[in-house]
Amino acid sequence: MLILTHLSFINYNFNHLFIFFIIYAFIGWIMESSAVSMKQRKIINSGFLYGPFCPIYGIGALLLLILVSPFGNNYLIIFILSFFIASIWEYYVSLGMEKILGFKWWDYSNIHFNLNGRINLLYSIIWGLLGTILIKVIHPLINNFINHIDNYYLNIFIIGFIFYIIFDILLSIIKILEIKKYILKQKISFHDFLSKK
Repeated sequence: MLILTHLSFINYNFNHLFIFFIIYAFIGWIMESSAVSMKQRKIINSGFLYGPFCPIYGIGALLLLILVSPFGNNYLIIFILSFFIASIWEYYVSLGMEKILGFKWWDYSNIHFNLNGRINLLYSIIWGLLGTILIKVIHPLINNFINHIDNYYLNIFIIGFIFYIIFDILLSIIKILEIKKYILKQKISFHDFLSKK
């Protein structure tokens, strides 16, 4: 009962959950695209979708908020749980995308202490730190902001976004199928394709 009382996240309705997903998918896209753009020294839209959203980050943030929030007063436990939960999530997303697409969307094989090229120790540590910052700093601010928005406007935004995301997913699937067809025809790896493009 103590955990349920402390876990305020379970009191959120669908609107809040969906808005959190959108916000963290957008923040994740900004982080990843910025990191890749700096590495490539040009502006890169990093992600599966055309639009500025990385669903893996949106869902990952919700998982952390749901599973880690009960330990909100213990920084060490928050870090450890974020480390493992985000790493497991990243691993299985990588595995699932490879099964569906036929190639790895990312590959950490050239980074020390990696597991099948899907996750690595350095990024897992970063996930632990980001999870701690999310729960202790970012989410309280975002939650406070969302609570001041009328549900009527949230509903309008959510309905509009659902139509948008469906359209974006369809376009992105078409793009990925074209890339997959090209890769198979040219007999090159996905990462060779990215380096050329």
